[in-house]
Amino acid sequence: MTADQSCDAGLTDRLGLLKAALHGKGYEAEIDDGVLTVYGAERGGSIPAITITCKRRPADGDRWWYWAGGAPVDEATHVTDAVVWIMGRLAGAPA
Repeated sequence: MTADQSCDAGLTDRLGLLKAALHGKGYEAEIDDGVLTVYGAERGGSIPAITITCKRRPADGDRWWYWAGGAPVDEATHVTDAVVWIMGRLAGAPA
């Protein structure tokens, strides 16, 4: 990934913050090569895992956003909102 596609050094920490927040809710997660994978099957979720990346969103002034499967999740500064979204998706809520 290039710097334009993934979080810069400061925002890479946002994936770590998101991971920590998810761990606090009992979810297993890991970061590998700028991709956060969150596992949901262990908690009875209908989706076994979801992957989250962080990249700029042109439609929002090129701010850094969390993304899942090419769709925006939430601005990278909104960790709690992203956690809620991920928890819903892992529980089977529609995107």
